[in-house]
Amino acid sequence: MTSDTGTLQIRLQALQHQYSQELPSKIQQLEKAWQRFIEQRDRRALDSLLNDTHNLTGSGAVYGYHQTSKIARKLEQLLVTIQESQQQPGSSDQQHIERYIQALHLAAQNPAQSTTLP
Repeated sequence: MTSDTGTLQIRLQALQHQYSQELPSKIQQLEKAWQRFIEQRDRRALDSLLNDTHNLTGSGAVYGYHQTSKIARKLEQLLVTIQESQQQPGSSDQQHIERYIQALHLAAQNPAQSTTLP
């Protein structure tokens, strides 16, 4: 391993560590946007939730949180359906979203741990 490669590895590990420290708050932000959408019927909260979920889908895979990324992708797909329908989600969709958010919390605890999709 050359010095440049070693330096790059150290920098990548530092970025991954930083991401792992920030991930719980990112998921909490998703949860708060979801609650705001449900309680206030705030469509901007849905837009924010969808954007943040999309970002989590990509960033999770980049930083080794592949299960987090998979769960976020499922959540994103459901949110797109809700957004396109212009309706409030039914109780079944609400339950699925809450399960996905809970699964994200679990998956964020360990990037290598496998979490079953709800």
